[in-house]
Amino acid sequence: MVDSINLTNYGQVFKDNELSGLKEKNFFYGKNGTGKSTLCQVINEQLGREFDVRVFQGFESVIGEDEKLNSIVLGESNKLVQKEIDSKLEIISENEVQAIKKNELLKSLKGFDEVEKSPFLSQYEKSQDDVRKKEDEIGLLYQKCAGEITSEFNLARNYSRKNFRNDIPNSRKLTEDEYKKSLAIYVTTEKRKIIEREFPSINFESYCKSVNEIIESKVNAIVIKELKENSLKRSFAEEGLKIHNEGDKCAFCGGEVTAERIVELESVFNTKEVFRLQDRIKQGIAKIEECIDILSNIDILNASDFYSHLDTEKVNSRLIDIKKEQMNFLKECKMQLEKKEKELFISMDSFEMRIPLSFTTIQKDLNELIKSHNEFSNDIEKSKSEAKRKLILHRVAEKCEQMGTERLQGELVTLKKTSTDLKKILSDEIEKIESDKRKIESEIIEQRKELKQLQEKIKNPEIIIKNISEKISKSGKKNLELKYIESGKHYKIINKDGSTRNIQEISTGEKNIIAFLYFIGSLDSPELETGKPKIIVLDDPMNSNDDTMQYLIISEIEKLYSRKNLFKHFILLTHNSHFYLKVTFGRRVRRDGKNPYEMDNFVRMINDGNLTSFKYLKHKNEDFTTQYGSLWKELKFLYDNDKKDFMCNTIRRIIETYVVFNGVSGNKDAESKMLFNTNSHYTEIGDLETDINGYSREDIIGLMRKFFKQNNAEVNFNNYWNKL
Repeated sequence: MVDSINLTNYGQVFKDNELSGLKEKNFFYGKNGTGKSTLCQVINEQLGREFDVRVFQGFESVIGEDEKLNSIVLGESNKLVQKEIDSKLEIISENEVQAIKKNELLKSLKGFDEVEKSPFLSQYEKSQDDVRKKEDEIGLLYQKCAGEITSEFNLARNYSRKNFRNDIPNSRKLTEDEYKKSLAIYVTTEKRKIIEREFPSINFESYCKSVNEIIESKVNAIVIKELKENSLKRSFAEEGLKIHNEGDKCAFCGGEVTAERIVELESVFNTKEVFRLQDRIKQGIAKIEECIDILSNIDILNASDFYSHLDTEKVNSRLIDIKKEQMNFLKECKMQLEKKEKELFISMDSFEMRIPLSFTTIQKDLNELIKSHNEFSNDIEKSKSEAKRKLILHRVAEKCEQMGTERLQGELVTLKKTSTDLKKILSDEIEKIESDKRKIESEIIEQRKELKQLQEKIKNPEIIIKNISEKISKSGKKNLELKYIESGKHYKIINKDGSTRNIQEISTGEKNIIAFLYFIGSLDSPELETGKPKIIVLDDPMNSNDDTMQYLIISEIEKLYSRKNLFKHFILLTHNSHFYLKVTFGRRVRRDGKNPYEMDNFVRMINDGNLTSFKYLKHKNEDFTTQYGSLWKELKFLYDNDKKDFMCNTIRRIIETYVVFNGVSGNKDAESKMLFNTNSHYTEIGDLETDINGYSREDIIGLMRKFFKQNNAEVNFNNYWNKL
């Protein structure tokens, strides 16, 4: 079955994008110019591949230019062959039912709207829903985390939950030191570059050797007994020599300082050897003090000059240790020399002290530190960006740990696997049903081929011609008998007296009835059988000249749409409301109490002066009851769509119909008569006397109401107008 016809490529004709709700039997009413023929063309174009579309559009579609009817074969046969045909048709019908059932199963498996879903599909869709819910749950958590990270690092809209999801595989928690370092880099500001420093180089081994040489040496002088083994007395005597003169009292012993004593002491302390040693000690102390002064002026690194992530503390700690060790060494050397200064006449033991480390041991580390600082300054933005990236990935790792991403992803994987398994089960079931359906359809094709072979056995042109001629004769046409000419494969028209009529002399109505009956007969022709299900379309089958044949045409159409297994869709289109009412009577008036408008499709094709739209009738109150009533419905449509130019013609026809059936005088109101008549025949008048633009639609209806009121028929007006 076909549910709808696509009309999107015919927007110049139809207002609607599709013709929907097609049923097995469909009846369309539309005036000429509403696109009925175009609709037939669309049906043939869109459905011609899947269906055997048979369209009747008057005698032109059947009778060739040489005025010969096409060769036709009807399904007439003897009882024996017909019984086989009926049996074959029954088998085909049963297989078609099975095919329909399989198709319904497929629809339920594929989720078509008009059928209940299969449990296979419901379970799969639920699994998909479970996956979506879990993805939404995870997505919302990711979105929340992304928002927090965006806020912390001022990322604006550049960091979404998608970015967060993509960062998870690369995320890693930083160690405390790594975090501090990355954070320091991220928040740092640019600093000035630092020049490399040079440290003093002191030969401590040389100092040690020199000091030991000095303290191990002694002065060979005159020995004074009381000073020999008392260094304190010797030092005091040396100082006393400097402050006492001859005749002074000794500050130590109170005795008189004699000239002889002064000469004696000078012989001990004022020798060249003593002066040389003393001078060497003084020079050594001076050099040591100079070195101590140099070391004292060495400052540690100012941490604020360096980027905070660089470890200045380590270098400073080593710098302080080395400086302290060197200072202590020099101070010890100085102390030894000062001690020797008081012990010039004895040899002191050499002192042993570990030679301190030189600054060269930290010079490399310092240079590396300064180099790292300066290089960081050269590319600070890149370093900050890298640090920021590490911090973001650290936060991602933290948040994944907090919300249990691994657990959530595990749950999602499980749900996806379940959904995948259910999808395979569903796909396998669909494939199985489709395979069964293909087998049945293949059997139907083969059975149709066999049916065609049976039908070919019983074709009998003489019987066909006889049946058509009998039908025409019973309808009152005695001079319209058909005779088949085997040699030319064509038909001649025979008068009652046996003479041949020229087909050009046959009226339009006569041609139409012959063509119509041929079309009806051709539906059973095996020569025209395609093996596809049929769609039968009758486009205005009754010509205006067919009045005498109306009963025959209606009778044949009723028989046609009542046949079973002949077609998938039957479509009738007409512009004749009287014919529409007659031919649909058997479908509109049902004895089973069912709503015929639910069983069959009744459609109005309504043109608003530009495009045609479809109105699908749902109840008998929406349908015609008489031709007169159809004119009122047409007027209401034109009124609702403000088509003033067309309203006048319809009103004129309503008034004329009322006048004829009720035997009253015509419209005597000059204004309305001129308006209705003039604008109903404007194509025949060169200069219109009445301009309809000066009247509103309400004005026009008011003039119509006035006519009925003048003829005491306002009730008639109200009954039709107010109920529409």
